[in-house]
Amino acid sequence: MNKLVRTGALVALLVSSLATAEITPVENGYQLEKCGFGSGTPFTATVRETNDSISGQVSPSGCVKTTFRNGRAKPGNNIIVEVGSQKFSETIPGGAPAPGPTNPGLPSVDIRDVEKSASDNARMIANRVVEIYGEAENFRYNLYLGLREGVALYNWTAAYSYEGTGDYRSGYALGQNEGRDQGYRAGESAGRSEGSTNGGIEASSRYHAAVDRGTSPDLTLRVPQANYAGAQPSLGEIKSIDARIQDRAEEIRRSLSRYQYFDNTDFMTIYRWNNYQHDLVKGWYREDWAWEAWRKQSLGGNYQNALDYYAKISDSSRTANAGEASSAFRRKFKSTYDLVIDEKWDRSVRATNPTARTLGLAVGQSVAREMARDLGYRAGYSQSYQASSIPAYRSVYESAFREAFDRRVVHHNNNVVVENVQGRVVDTQGGINYFVPGHPMTVILDRVSNAGLLKGRIDVSVRGAGASVGPAQSFELEGLSSNKGVPVKLSPVGTVADIAPYQDVQVEIVIGAHRLAQNIRVNFTSLVWALGSEGKRQYVDYLKKYLKLEWDKASGDAYKPGKNSLLEQLARTHLQMSPSQRLQVAQVREELRTVYGAKPGMLSSIFTNKDVRYKDAQAYIDQLK
Repeated sequence: MNKLVRTGALVALLVSSLATAEITPVENGYQLEKCGFGSGTPFTATVRETNDSISGQVSPSGCVKTTFRNGRAKPGNNIIVEVGSQKFSETIPGGAPAPGPTNPGLPSVDIRDVEKSASDNARMIANRVVEIYGEAENFRYNLYLGLREGVALYNWTAAYSYEGTGDYRSGYALGQNEGRDQGYRAGESAGRSEGSTNGGIEASSRYHAAVDRGTSPDLTLRVPQANYAGAQPSLGEIKSIDARIQDRAEEIRRSLSRYQYFDNTDFMTIYRWNNYQHDLVKGWYREDWAWEAWRKQSLGGNYQNALDYYAKISDSSRTANAGEASSAFRRKFKSTYDLVIDEKWDRSVRATNPTARTLGLAVGQSVAREMARDLGYRAGYSQSYQASSIPAYRSVYESAFREAFDRRVVHHNNNVVVENVQGRVVDTQGGINYFVPGHPMTVILDRVSNAGLLKGRIDVSVRGAGASVGPAQSFELEGLSSNKGVPVKLSPVGTVADIAPYQDVQVEIVIGAHRLAQNIRVNFTSLVWALGSEGKRQYVDYLKKYLKLEWDKASGDAYKPGKNSLLEQLARTHLQMSPSQRLQVAQVREELRTVYGAKPGMLSSIFTNKDVRYKDAQAYIDQLK
């Protein structure tokens, strides 16, 4: 320990201008120490004569401290130290060499021997990687080149265009023939469908125009000119080149049966390469992978002596400089592997392989020809499909229009035809905005017309979750007439179902073939209003039922203000009612209070927080007065 260290590192930190560096002999080397620097600052110490250097960081106490061991420095050598932007030098004093290990029986190893062993083993592992994977990868690489060359060569011979090939022309001709027949059938189908639809609509419009006018409909038939641009075929997506190559996977694998490595190869991915890539060798982690493979012997090979050597030099009970030796071995192994693997790998993998290249070339040209035929077929099919569909459409449109027109005329002449329906469902006692469970409901028709020539009765009913269905009701309309804006109010068609408060529930009005949907809801305004009517008991029971359902599911702060509980909504509604209506609620307040039971005991309050919830609920009940 030098003088500054013995008197305290604090002095060096406080008075850096007085700091001096000392180099002292230590076990098997020389130690340099100087204090007075900023903690964590990077430093480098270099032996001028050998250019050997050691890097590190200033210690928390502000000192540069490093040791040159095993002959890396000797008396008379000059040590240059750089600490951040500062620089100084010290010379190892002359005299006796640094002492050896304190335990004469514990030898040190020469780092140069360690690094040579590591380098030899890294080269051996690189050779194993190439030996194990290289042959298969050579085939895959040459296959990749062949695939791309095959596709490119086919396009090149066709002036870089599929359209210039015989395969494209043959596909186009086949597509034309099949598209012509299919397009004609599609045009006929469209002509019949649209002609029939339009003919029926045209006939109905004549009867609609005659409603409430006291005249017969104009049934002069005028078939409008059909405006049809032709049918478009649905052919789906053209399969890509790389997907076609993947379809040939089994064919390719039969040529690679001796390479187990290819069992799961995605040949589509091979074709997509912009350049050859193999993660095992080209990946950023490759030297780490190689190091682990060497240690675990996962690549085989007879090198147990090397593993034993590494174990010995890494064992501090057998080697004096074990830490330094172990670190040097790993570092040299990885750097050597990183240095040699690329050349070894590329030399093996990129070697010419005529078999793989020829296979790739054949498959590439084959899929390119297939692509050309498919593109030609698609173009020919689309062109003839659309062209043939137009005359087919026109050939049947007019007759389909006339037949549908005549059929619709017969229908209107012999039936009640309900049209232009507008209506709503109402609570017969509360009106359209107030619904109370059990109240009768009916339908009001604001607008309805009969576009048929016959006079007749029209049935009206309701269905859906919001209604308990009753008997259908009916009303009568003259032929070619409407209600002329006078609402039609029917007798009750059902009752309001037992639905939860403040939830929208659908009711559907059924008028002939027409359906009108409407949402209804029960709220506390309608309930409080109903408490003053006969049958008060059923509404009290309804309130208790849904308040109890909420209470059983509630927890924590469910009854705090602003949580919009049913009880809070009841109290808020109550305050907005007239004095006579508030009296109706006040009369049943104590009965409603029974929903919330007795005050929770001490243990229940502590462990479930029920006491808070109970008090909040009681506060709302108290407002019902």
